[in-house]
Amino acid sequence: VTDVLLDDPPDHPAGAARLQRLERGVRDMRVLLEAMLSAARRTPLQFEANNAYTLLSEAVDSALAGKPRIVSDIDASGDLHAPRREAQLLVAGLARKLAQAHATGELQLRLHADRLELRFIAAAEAPSTATTPARADIGTGSALLDRLAARLGWQVLFESAMDVSIRLALRR
Repeated sequence: VTDVLLDDPPDHPAGAARLQRLERGVRDMRVLLEAMLSAARRTPLQFEANNAYTLLSEAVDSALAGKPRIVSDIDASGDLHAPRREAQLLVAGLARKLAQAHATGELQLRLHADRLELRFIAAAEAPSTATTPARADIGTGSALLDRLAARLGWQVLFESAMDVSIRLALRR
């Protein structure tokens, strides 16, 4: 239905904004469904070498769709050994979680030999309203993301509530 409505968008700004929210909601539900199905599968995961920058870029593009004033900065080279779709779903879910309470800012991703760091830096003009748990023992706050991380063999650690960062401990 949203595709049909988007073929002839409304002229009124309020109608266009409603349609964009509807499209974003449908997209979020599709990602959620894919993540749930991936977390529930019992088949063995197929680990493969993925271009790290490409994988992370695709995940961030998915996470930031509909948020044009949030920019991304990705520092990743080499390969990331993981099942492509599951890794994208987890990174996109975590990136979305970091950026969800913000309209402007920068999402940074840094790939190191043993970890992937995600950090959100809110724009100076917009006070941060995000709440990220300071404890590392409570996981992502999302049972679905926690389960997906466990399935990948990755551990999600919240390092600081002050700068809203998440560290994914990678097992290679």
